[in-house]
Amino acid sequence: MDKEVYLGPSKLYNSPNHLVTTVYTYNFTPMPGQNNQVVMGLKTPFDFEFEAVSLYKDDTIQPRRMEQYATIHPPFCLEPISNGAYIIGHYQSNINSFYSTLKVVDDGLVYLREQETPIEGMRRNWFKVHNDTLFSATGDIFDATDTSTLKPLGNCKNDIIGDKYGFAFSEFNQSFVYPNSNKPALNLSFYNKNTFEAFDSVYLFDYDYYELMLILDVEVIRANRFALLIGKDYGQFTIAIVEVNPAEIGSVKPDNGIEIYPNPVSGTMVIRGYPLHKKIGVYDIAGKLIGRFETEGLTGTINLGGYRAGSYLVKVTDSEGKENGIVKKIVVE
Repeated sequence: MDKEVYLGPSKLYNSPNHLVTTVYTYNFTPMPGQNNQVVMGLKTPFDFEFEAVSLYKDDTIQPRRMEQYATIHPPFCLEPISNGAYIIGHYQSNINSFYSTLKVVDDGLVYLREQETPIEGMRRNWFKVHNDTLFSATGDIFDATDTSTLKPLGNCKNDIIGDKYGFAFSEFNQSFVYPNSNKPALNLSFYNKNTFEAFDSVYLFDYDYYELMLILDVEVIRANRFALLIGKDYGQFTIAIVEVNPAEIGSVKPDNGIEIYPNPVSGTMVIRGYPLHKKIGVYDIAGKLIGRFETEGLTGTINLGGYRAGSYLVKVTDSEGKENGIVKKIVVE
């Protein structure tokens, strides 16, 4: 560690015997593509309510902070979306669930909105984001490209022991990863990122069912190695490094990431899969670009009704022309 950042002072805790005057960072998220930029949630020690959500940039905490308002609930989970242009925050209690949207600007953060969500998947614990797809501990998947709402896409059905916490996304497998139970064993299950169906599972270990076992976190270290934070009976916590034979995990082939149908096509063609923001190029067989399209969301459509009958190539990339880069041959009738 070569740097410390002072986060205080804060208000005194309301107990006369409590004299701590600094604030704690209860959660943070690094901003994508930024080496020295982090969004932090700040709170008073031993106080449930938060102080602010703040941007740490260029070795300082930016002066513009999203202070607590009466109508804003403390976002205990923070994740960047839209290439770091926005921050999604989530608050939950036993009966309520809210998500907040913040915009990232040069000198800090701007609070945009808070919305209560009736979606059951947002009521349980934290969430993570992959390519503007928000996925929760209960396996619910949402399209988060529009920060004003969250659009349900599907569910990775999983049976996590105890409460629902640990989950991840594996770039190598292009899949969501969730713990599952198969008495008396625990497994890591892999779910296709487009269909949300399980296509493989890896054995972790056996355990006695009279014990309370929680998988608190799952992190991908590399293609065949995972780190699991395991809590037992609320009092024993261990980190297990699980290494599996890569041949035992069914990797999703790159061209399975995008579905294009119908093929042959005579009018409207459907393009389904990630990324959520797709750039689509249509080429003739000689490789000449003859059409450009863009779609938003998991499923988009393009109209090829005006094209001459024959064979064409369709290339799909993300908004920066990087992800997938999938090329498929289609026939227009």
